[in-house]
Amino acid sequence: MDGSTLVAIIFGAVLGFLAGWIIEWRVDLAFWKTRAAMFGPDASAAAAEAQADAATTTLKEMLEKREAELASLRTQLEERDRQHLADLAERDRQAQARLAEREVALKAEFDRREAAVRTQADGAVATVRSQLERQLADLRTQLDTRLNALRAQGDDQAASTRVPGEAFFASLRDEYEKREAARLHEYEQRLGEVRAAYDAREQTLREQLEAREARLRAEYEDRLAAAQKDRDGYLASMQQQHEARLAEVRAENESREAAALREREAAIKDRDERIAALIAEHSARLADVQQEHDRREAALRKEYEARLAEAQKVRAALESDIKFVRRRYELYVRNHPDDLTAIKGIGPKTEWLLHKAGINSFAELAEATPDDIRSILNAPKWRRVDPASWIKQAATLAKYGEKE
Repeated sequence: MDGSTLVAIIFGAVLGFLAGWIIEWRVDLAFWKTRAAMFGPDASAAAAEAQADAATTTLKEMLEKREAELASLRTQLEERDRQHLADLAERDRQAQARLAEREVALKAEFDRREAAVRTQADGAVATVRSQLERQLADLRTQLDTRLNALRAQGDDQAASTRVPGEAFFASLRDEYEKREAARLHEYEQRLGEVRAAYDAREQTLREQLEAREARLRAEYEDRLAAAQKDRDGYLASMQQQHEARLAEVRAENESREAAALREREAAIKDRDERIAALIAEHSARLADVQQEHDRREAALRKEYEARLAEAQKVRAALESDIKFVRRRYELYVRNHPDDLTAIKGIGPKTEWLLHKAGINSFAELAEATPDDIRSILNAPKWRRVDPASWIKQAATLAKYGEKE
């Protein structure tokens, strides 16, 4: 952790302590003002309850603000932890990249040296092969020269002796073939020696090349193992530093969270005590208000029951009067029926049938249905009857008392 970060953390802690002290002072001031207002000479139960609720709301808002500040501080610490982990990961990536570059460079150097050795070996083999081919060409040239000389000598001897006959030529031919076979045998021996020397030289060069390749490969593997060992050591060191830093950050976070938690628990405990006191006072006042409310409710209920009994008596009297008036009206309707012939389509016979069925007024006809009227009339199918029109006209007459 650098110096600027440590100074920022200390400064934030001091500011948090000062903010907490100021908030605590404001809470105490609001509490005592609320208490003085609640227990003043002119305070009422409703005002005391409202002030207690307001004080509780203020305390809750202050606690929520403190919790938000703690959450912000915790978020900042987590962000710093993530940044530190990202820096460690970036360093690890750079170290691995450097090791990979070094490994690539060593491999390229090994390939270059191997190519140089192969080129040198191929050049040496080509040189030996060219030398052997030149020697072989010289031997062939010398053999051809001697064979030509022997042929010429044989021809000269044959010409000088002038031995007639095929026997002399056969002897010369046999001698020539023997000499040529001896020369050829000697040539083949020398050629076999040259080939054996060439093969031995090539085998020696091949063994030297393989030994050099093995030596270069062992050197490359040793350097690669050393590079991997350096990388593993560096990674282990970085891992140890990262774990140590992470443990330090976790311990610091746990210490801060524990301190914040203790402070929060103390604040919550103080708040709970104050709220409990406010609730006790509020409960006492609420009990008084409840007693007054119960007393008034009992009085109102008693008054309501008395008025309800009186209203029921009045209702019973009115229902008795309504029944009497209804009976008088029905008797009047039966003795003074409406003139149903005022409705278009209803004649005296139809009116007589309707009266017989108990329909004596426009109102009773308006309440009937077309099916009821058809069943009362029992008219034949060929007769045109429109009960719906009669019901509509009866409703109008019952409402306005005259025909439209």
